[in-house]
Amino acid sequence: MAAKSPVAKLFPKIVLFGDSITQESFSEGGWGAAIADHYQRKCDVLNRGCSGYTSAFNKLILPRILQCDNSPKEV
Repeated sequence: MAAKSPVAKLFPKIVLFGDSITQESFSEGGWGAAIADHYQRKCDVLNRGCSGYTSAFNKLILPRILQCDNSPKEV
């Protein structure tokens, strides 16, 4: 098994999670892009917006999203 990359542990993560408003937050002038710009070189900002998903469905998928985003991948 390969060792985890030290670069993956370098930056904390901010996960943007929600509906279509979150999904579109990285559009030109979007609030997600503003957050990523503000925290550049300090945090990784991840967009996990899911257009059309209900709160009930998001509640089911949130644990899987957080688990995947906390498992660094090899570069």
